[in-house]
Amino acid sequence: GAGGAATGLSDRAVGYLDAFDQAIRDDLGTPKALAVVASVARDTTLSDADSAELARRFDEALGIGLADLSPADLDLRPSDSRISPEQVDQLLAERSAARAARDFARSDQLRDSLAELGVTIEDRPGGTSTWRWS
Repeated sequence: GAGGAATGLSDRAVGYLDAFDQAIRDDLGTPKALAVVASVARDTTLSDADSAELARRFDEALGIGLADLSPADLDLRPSDSRISPEQVDQLLAERSAARAARDFARSDQLRDSLAELGVTIEDRPGGTSTWRWS
């Protein structure tokens, strides 16, 4: 169990560690264990230290190099980000409207502003765009 081995982790991180441990102990329940890993990757309330320590501990069991991945590899919001996902979505909608209106200068300005805030825009065929943390 995570008990004493979890020293230094927040209660929330210990909960993830316990869930991961349960999954692995249940006939090496890799799909459940990977679901826990994905939950940790999406949990913006965990500290960077907790996330890094959980990745290290998960990797001890899985051996897939989680500790070697950067926040960008995992599409994690950087802890020093000055923009929320909702704000990114709003600016992306503004950019899409500018592109539809053929206001490419405004579209480029919004893309550049997002890039400065650590957001990469990926334009797709058909005029749609997606984003990820960079």
